[in-house]
Amino acid sequence: MKRLLINIIFLSLLFTSNNLLAQNWKQLSRSAKELKNKGDYAAAGQAYESAYRLKSSKKEFINAAGEAYLLSGDYVSAERAFGKIQSDERFPLAGLKYGRSIKSQGRYQEAKAALKTYAQTYKGSDKALIQKLVDNEIAGCLLAEGMENPEPQPTLSRLGNAVNSSSHDFAPIPFASGILYFTSARAKKSNILRSRLEGGEWSVAIEPKLPTVATGALSQGSFSSDGRQFYFTICKNNDWKGVRAECDIYVTRKKGNSWSAPARLREYIKMEGTTAMYPYVVQNGKHEILYFASDRPDGFGGMDIWYATRRMDSDAFDFSFPKNAGTKINTLGDEITPFYDPQQRTLFFSSNGHPTLGGFDIFRSNGEPDNWKQPENLRQPVNSPSDDFGYIYQDSKENIFLVSTRDFSGKEGKNDADIYTINKFGSGMFVEGTVTTPSRRNKKYKAALYELTSNGQKRLLVSRFFETEHFRFDVLPERNFKLEVTQTGAPKLSYDFNTHDTNQKVYKNDFKIGTRPTSSSSSGITSSHTNPIHHSNTTTTPTKHTSPVRISTPAPTASNTIEKNKTYSGTYYKVQLTVVVEFYEQNSEYDKVRAYGNIDTEYLSERGWTRVLLSPFFTLKEAREMMNKAKAMGYPDAFPVRYRDGKRMTP
Repeated sequence: MKRLLINIIFLSLLFTSNNLLAQNWKQLSRSAKELKNKGDYAAAGQAYESAYRLKSSKKEFINAAGEAYLLSGDYVSAERAFGKIQSDERFPLAGLKYGRSIKSQGRYQEAKAALKTYAQTYKGSDKALIQKLVDNEIAGCLLAEGMENPEPQPTLSRLGNAVNSSSHDFAPIPFASGILYFTSARAKKSNILRSRLEGGEWSVAIEPKLPTVATGALSQGSFSSDGRQFYFTICKNNDWKGVRAECDIYVTRKKGNSWSAPARLREYIKMEGTTAMYPYVVQNGKHEILYFASDRPDGFGGMDIWYATRRMDSDAFDFSFPKNAGTKINTLGDEITPFYDPQQRTLFFSSNGHPTLGGFDIFRSNGEPDNWKQPENLRQPVNSPSDDFGYIYQDSKENIFLVSTRDFSGKEGKNDADIYTINKFGSGMFVEGTVTTPSRRNKKYKAALYELTSNGQKRLLVSRFFETEHFRFDVLPERNFKLEVTQTGAPKLSYDFNTHDTNQKVYKNDFKIGTRPTSSSSSGITSSHTNPIHHSNTTTTPTKHTSPVRISTPAPTASNTIEKNKTYSGTYYKVQLTVVVEFYEQNSEYDKVRAYGNIDTEYLSERGWTRVLLSPFFTLKEAREMMNKAKAMGYPDAFPVRYRDGKRMTP
C-alpha cells in the first residue's frame, strides 16, 4: 500500500510537471491565477515560476510566485523567488519579503543583514514605516538569538498520523476528558473531525455528529461553557485558504442528542467583503464574550482580534456590535486564533506583526477587554521560525495544544499545519533515565511515564522506544509519577517519584535491563542544582493481577440489574455511552441498553458533566461487542473503558 501511494504521488507530480512544460507562458500565468484563486498556493507558485522561466522579462511572474510560496509556507522557494527581484524598485516590498523568508528558516544572522540592507537602500516616501517594519523583524531575530541555549523546556509532541495528515490540520478544540475536535483540510475539503485519547494514543479521526451544510465547508469552532452551543465558521469553497479564506460565524444549539440547524450570527459580525474566523466563546459573569479574528473595517492592519458580548439569559444570539481589542494586541500585520482563560485573565493569540521568531508566533497578554498588558512572546519550544498558532488548553491544563507548520519527525506533508501538544508552559522540570543493557542484548527498549492520580489511577502520559543510553521526559510540578522501562524478555523496571518540591528541577534514575527486580523505590533523589544526584538501582516487582471476582447473579436484564456503580477486584470493563450535562436515570433513552447491563454514572465536577456507562464486562471482547451494539442503538460515541479494582484506568 505504501509503495502504491508513493507511485501515485510520483506519477501525479510527473503529470503536473509535464503539464506545466507543455504550456506556454500565457497559459501558465492563467493556470497560476486559477490555482491561486482556488487556494492551491504551492501549485500556483510553481506555475508562476515556470511562466517566469519562459518569459524572464515578466518580473511580475516571479513576484507573484514569491507571494504564492509565502502563502503556502514554502519559505525556501519564496527566498529563491524574491531573491531575483529584491533590488528591483518596481517591487518595493520584495526585499522585505526576501528577508522575512530567510528569517522563517531560522537563519537569523543572514536575515538581519538582508533586512538592514533593504532598509538602507529603500527610497520610497514611506521609508519611516518601512524602517519600523524592519526594526520589528530584526527584534524578532534578536529574540531568537537570545534563546540559542535555553534552559530545559517542556517537550513538544506531534499528535500521531491518526490525527495529523499530509494536509492542513488545525483549530484544536479540547472537549471533556480525552476528546479533541479539530479542523482538517484532508480530502480537499475542510471539515471538523474528532479524535479520542485511548490508552495514551489518539484514535483515528472521524466525523462527529454535527450539522451538515449544503454549501461551503465547516471549519474552526468553540463550545460554550455548558457545552450546549457550538460556534463555528462556514467558509466559501472547499479549499482552505488560511487567513484569506472567506468565512462567516454560525452557531448551533444542542437539542437532545442532535444539533439544531446552523444559524448565522448577526450580519454586523461578518460584514460584506470581509472574513470572520477562529471564534472562541467564554462566559464572564452574566455575559458571554465572543472573540474572533477579522479583517473588518476600522482595524489596525490585516486580520485583527475583535470581541462582542451578549447576555447569558437571552435565547437570541444578539451579540453587541464588535469592538477591536486595541493596539496592545493588534498591529499592522495579522492577529488570529484568540483564546481567553478567564481564571488567569490571559488572552493567547498569534501574530506576525509583533516581534516573532518567524511567521506567526504565539503571544499572551494579561487583562480583559479594553485593558490589555503588553503581549509576551511564548518563545521556544512553543514558537519556531515557522508559523505557530491555535494555542488552547482545557480548564485543567493537562493538555495544551497548538498548531505549527514546523518540520518535525513523523510529519507526512511539507509546509502543512499539524497539531501538537505540550506540557504546562515553563515548568522546567524533567526526569532522566540512564539505561544499561547487557552486551549481547538488543539495545531497543520502551520508556513510559505515568501520572499517579489522587484517586489511585495510573494514567499514561507518554510512551516511546529508545536505542540510546539516556532518555528524558518533561514533568509537571506537584504530581506523583511512575517511570517504567521495559524490554521484551526482561523484567519490567520502574521508578516512583514526586515533584512536590518545586525547587527541584531534575530527577534521575539508573535502569539495568536484565536484572531481577527486588524492591520499589520512591525516594533517594536530590536536585541537580544542590547536591550530586544519587542514582537508585532498585526496581519494582511487576504487579501480579488476580482474575476479576465475578458476582454470582444472573445475566442482567431490564428487570434484574446489578447494584449501581458496583466495583470488582481485578480488571473489568465498562462501555461509556455518552457524556451529558444533566442525567435523568429514568430517561427512556436508556431503556434500549438496560437489558445488557447496569447504567452507571461518573460526575465530572470540573466541567459539570456526567459520564453515562454500561457495566460490567469481564473481557475486552465482551466490551467491544457491546460497544458495537451501543453504536447501532444510537450511541455513536460509545467506547470501552478498562477498570482495575474499581478504578478507571483509561480516559
